[in-house]
Amino acid sequence: MELLWKYAEGNCTPDEKVAVERMIASDPLLRKELEIMLDVQSNLAGMEAQSPSLHFTQNVIDALPELYANKEIEPLVKPIWMKVFVGAMVAIFAVIISIPKSSGTSTISLPYLEEITNFINNTVSHLPSMTIQFSILILLSLAMLVFFDKMMIKRVRGLMMI
Repeated sequence: MELLWKYAEGNCTPDEKVAVERMIASDPLLRKELEIMLDVQSNLAGMEAQSPSLHFTQNVIDALPELYANKEIEPLVKPIWMKVFVGAMVAIFAVIISIPKSSGTSTISLPYLEEITNFINNTVSHLPSMTIQFSILILLSLAMLVFFDKMMIKRVRGLMMI
């Protein structure tokens, strides 16, 4: 059927054109279908597209707020992921704070704390300062996006109450 429409519109490749002509020569129902398509195509070609009136367009624009007034807006970040993010940030901050600043011993006695501390110190010392700056920038950007998402949800809900 799609190939027939391509043939009726004149968009067939030479191979497709030969295949369609072979099919319509052997099938009278297909030939009748093609005649109907060609008739529709010629009728549509003689018509010009109409645009809706300005009044119709304004009515549609005016009706849009009513259509979306009762829609619940989901936050950009689901609350569970917000909690996971905050928990991870607190955990990372706690680990960084508990890392001894000198070669002395830590006051916190956790299993494998020294190995974790050495790993973090070695990893951070080998990172270029640009990588650390970009990491901090990404975390701050994410925090700002979450903040603005919460702020916009409150604002939209306030507008919906009015």
